[in-house]
Amino acid sequence: MIFVLGGQKRGNIVTWNSIAELQRLTDAKIYVSGYEHWGVLPFEYTWFDTPTEIVYNIFNDVNSWYKHEDKYPRYYLQWRHLAHCYNSITPTSNEIIYKIRNDYNYSRFPLQDIEPNTIHVPEKEHHASRLFWPDVICNDQILGMDKPTADKYFDLPNYIPETPDKMLNIPKGRMKLSDIGIEAVLRDYMYHHNINLKTFFFRY
Repeated sequence: MIFVLGGQKRGNIVTWNSIAELQRLTDAKIYVSGYEHWGVLPFEYTWFDTPTEIVYNIFNDVNSWYKHEDKYPRYYLQWRHLAHCYNSITPTSNEIIYKIRNDYNYSRFPLQDIEPNTIHVPEKEHHASRLFWPDVICNDQILGMDKPTADKYFDLPNYIPETPDKMLNIPKGRMKLSDIGIEAVLRDYMYHHNINLKTFFFRY
């Protein structure tokens, strides 16, 4: 099992200890990528320096089909670190990958029986008061998947739809992709790559 994290050091001793305990229970390897090293933490991890040079993708290319106002720098930096972290490791073909965050408490985290070609996520986002709508968006805060699915997931920044103009204007339920954030981009990406979505209960 592998845990992938990226970006800034957040959280506190409670959340870090919960990750350490989850690592102890699963014997997971933890990999982290960012600009500023996280230093000594209760869990063991391998660090990768995210290169500072610009990499052009859907989040920072001015000609990108994706027009959301938060795409740069917010989504760009998030995915720059995560993609670099994942691309710096060599998981085995049967490895289970979890993308997690360092500011959540995992003391009650229910590890999932990961199914092929499926992304498993909590049914509610941390900041939300109700369940998200899985036909339209995908929770991007915590995700579990097998290695072939992870190969697709972490390549999302390079996603170019065949008909981006059409994609931006087709309503999915009550929302349009151009009106909402990365959760909708991810869900549409999953549709186009035939990746299934399963949700589970998790009390943050």
